[in-house]
Amino acid sequence: MKLYKGILYTLAATALLSACSKEDPFTDTDIAGPVGMLRTSCLAPSLSDPDGYLATRAEVPSTDDFTVEITKAGARTPSVTYRYADMPEILTLPAGNYTVKADHGKNPVAEWEAPYYKGESEFTIEENKITEEVEPIVAKLSNIRVTIKFGPNLAGAMSADSKVTVKVGDEGVMTFTSGEARSAYFKHVSNSLSMTATFEGTVDGDRITESKTYDDVKPGNHYTITFKMEPIEPDEDGTITPGVTVDSTVQVDNLNYKVDGETDETLEDDLRPSQGGSEPDPGPGPQPEKELPVAAPVTPEGEFAGYTQLDLDKVNDIDNLYCAWTVDSSAEGGFTSFKVDIVSDTLTPSELESVSLTDKLDLIEPGEFEEALDGLGFPVRIGGTTHADFDITGFLSMMAALGPGNTTFVLTVSDANGTSTFHIRLLVK
Repeated sequence: MKLYKGILYTLAATALLSACSKEDPFTDTDIAGPVGMLRTSCLAPSLSDPDGYLATRAEVPSTDDFTVEITKAGARTPSVTYRYADMPEILTLPAGNYTVKADHGKNPVAEWEAPYYKGESEFTIEENKITEEVEPIVAKLSNIRVTIKFGPNLAGAMSADSKVTVKVGDEGVMTFTSGEARSAYFKHVSNSLSMTATFEGTVDGDRITESKTYDDVKPGNHYTITFKMEPIEPDEDGTITPGVTVDSTVQVDNLNYKVDGETDETLEDDLRPSQGGSEPDPGPGPQPEKELPVAAPVTPEGEFAGYTQLDLDKVNDIDNLYCAWTVDSSAEGGFTSFKVDIVSDTLTPSELESVSLTDKLDLIEPGEFEEALDGLGFPVRIGGTTHADFDITGFLSMMAALGPGNTTFVLTVSDANGTSTFHIRLLVK
């Protein structure tokens, strides 16, 4: 059983002195002034993988193929640039302070399955000494990942030629067809921070175009955009006017640090923050901190003795896992909203439909999904309560049967004190 938190693949460092490409480019006679040395094995980068993406890949980026740049403080250009595998074991450098950067990938403007990783650290070269330790270089995702999903109602009603066109910044454009399951990666440009996803297709005979705009896109974020078909509300007299409404939500996961995912409901144009203008009203000043809803794992007992309990801060291998947790509210009036989004490689909308579920669930108003949720270990109709018990251990067998992949249950919980978001991250190998 393996548990992952921001899985860190520490990749083996190797260095050979025999190859001519690995000779030290400097000697102490080449450099004017005091010199020192660096043992380059301490520069071996590691990869940050908090959502378990690399654990599902057949190939993981190799340390050997990272590009390493070493730049002296104040210099505009690197002192040396190497492919990591070609670095000499000992590197001679002028005494002073340095920054080392390591990156992997091409950082394309827009391309399928093209993550770009980058990390850096700092070190000091002292005269006549060998520097053998450097703060670890953790290479983090440094471009933008986008995945498109379709809600079950929309997926069953839209035409085969339906598509979503995603544009990031001024140049990055990718088109997702209805069957596209891959993620697209976009280069982050600091002065071009908007992203637009436009759905085009025929839905129940009506031609639909629906756009979602997200501002302030950031490198290292995974944007999962789900388009769904909303039911048509009857008029005041009870009649239903023919037509279709397609809406979208955006889930944002920060893949570089502790995940701070949020569900961003579609913003109407007149609700978007204004740009520029006068400074906003600072408000009434600091307020006492309110205790938001909290979640905690449950310790295995009884028939689950010997199983490993869920870790809410890690990606959990479901093999031999006791998957249970609680959520508590200290606010008067208890839970006011309790939503569950299922983001999964294998629990697709069609698979969820086969067990009478969908990928967007409401535990306060479960509607037609109440019986299925209750049977799988999810509490229902919990509005106004202050405690919720989850035990979906029995649900894991279905996930295992579907084969390898990542699944995340995103819980967005609100009470009178505010909103908390929890991510239950599970991995089937």
